Parts: sequence; C-alpha cells; structure tokens
Amino acid sequence: MNAQQEYNGWTNWNTWNVLLWLDNEYNLYKTKESFVRRNEHKQNFESLVKSFLLDMFPNGTPDMESAEEMEHVNYKEITETWQEDYEYEQNQ
Repeated sequence: MNAQQEYNGWTNWNTWNVLLWLDNEYNLYKTKESFVRRNEHKQNFESLVKSFLLDMFPNGTPDMESAEEMEHVNYKEITETWQEDYEYEQNQ
C-alpha cells in the first residue's frame, strides 16, 4: 500500500489503520478518550498525540509490517480530528 495514497477519507492507510485500532478495541478506545480529556487543552497537544500513539503502538499496529510504518501516520490530522470530536462532545 502506498503510504501517500488517500485511504477511506484519511491521508493514508497508516493513519486510517491507527485510528481503526484505537476506535475498535474497547480498552484502547477508553485509553484514548482519557488521554484526550487530560491533554486536549495543552499547547503541545499534537506532539503529545504523536508520543501517545508511538507508546500505544511501539511496533506499529498489528496490521503493520514494522514500526517504521508509524512514520507515515498523519499526526496532525489525528490531532485535529480528536480536538473537533472533543469540542463537539463538550457542546452536547
């Protein structure tokens, strides 16, 4: 899979795959939600998101062939999506 090719509405397969794992495994999802609630307001949220995801998947997701595939994840896109989701939930 070309890491630069758009995939299912995301920048690429790598970004989509990380989010797939986080949103479809209950314990990972709860961990992500807790992380976002604690850190969303911080100035360095994007760098925290990247560190969080690299900690969660130090060898890449189970679908990835190696940890190097995490280099192709669009952390900025994930950060913006999580911020939008958090703001939406706060306004409900």
